[in-house]
Amino acid sequence: RTSTKLGAAGSLDEVMIPLEWKPAVGVLDYQIKITNSRGEVLVSQYVNDPQFQWHLQSMADYQFEYQVTARYRSGETTTSPPLPIVVQMSPPGPKVPADGEALEPGVRSVLLTWERTVLTQSYEIQVSTSPQFNQALRTERAPRNLLKLRDLFPGTYFWRVRGIANGRYSPWSNRMRFTASPAQRMPAAEASDTPVE
Repeated sequence: RTSTKLGAAGSLDEVMIPLEWKPAVGVLDYQIKITNSRGEVLVSQYVNDPQFQWHLQSMADYQFEYQVTARYRSGETTTSPPLPIVVQMSPPGPKVPADGEALEPGVRSVLLTWERTVLTQSYEIQVSTSPQFNQALRTERAPRNLLKLRDLFPGTYFWRVRGIANGRYSPWSNRMRFTASPAQRMPAAEASDTPVE
């Protein structure tokens, strides 16, 4: 059984899944076949070594199987039972603002950013004044890894984000917290009886 979690990566358009199996004695080569949950063959390829790097390029499916057939020099073949490959989405990692950050006094907007995740089509962001997100002030969708919040009132805010791909959701990210505070008042000028020259 192979289980792969998709997280942040250098290439966000595909992910490499390494497959390995126990080598057999007297083998000419191996045929690896990968199918999706509908039984459609995605890969059918011969390799010389007992390993294969599969390039997953879509999250249209997340349950796959692979079978390996060993071809021996004697002409015989043996085929493994189907082995599952399970692909799981990892939650995005929040970046800015840092957890516990206090915004400058009087600032009423903030840019939320997080790591991009592989094969993710969009993101869902929740903002709340409750750490349990009992009542979300906002639930937004974003095509990229950022969202600008405006018209903030003074108080403590919590936010989290998750990835979306083909109707599937990653787990929520870690909860993050930031604080908005009111603008500082300038000290009032004191009246003076002394004339200014």
